[in-house]
Amino acid sequence: MRRRAGETGLEDVNQPEQYELLTEEQQDALKVWIRECLEPHTVKNYTDHITSYGLKHRFQYSNIGFYVSNGAMKGAMEAAGFSPKSRTDLNWKFKLGKKAGLKRDVEMEVMDPLGV
Repeated sequence: MRRRAGETGLEDVNQPEQYELLTEEQQDALKVWIRECLEPHTVKNYTDHITSYGLKHRFQYSNIGFYVSNGAMKGAMEAAGFSPKSRTDLNWKFKLGKKAGLKRDVEMEVMDPLGV
């Protein structure tokens, strides 16, 4: 059973551990969006104009989006293999292209537990 932030002492919504408080389905949706909309190795420099805070909003308004905290987005990006420029920044910067996260229509594979 997953715990809520108030039950774990993780009240700070900017902590990347917030990602672990999402349901498995929510984590999967974030993973799909990151995989489909962001390309980690296409640029050499960190992107200053797109931060974890901006990405969380881009995800939220995508066709598979829902509210996530800044911390949950940070944790999801790390889980997807993106490294922040500085873990001490409030809003993390990543190596992303200029149009990162602008694609809104992402297809989700529906998991069929029976394999039918």
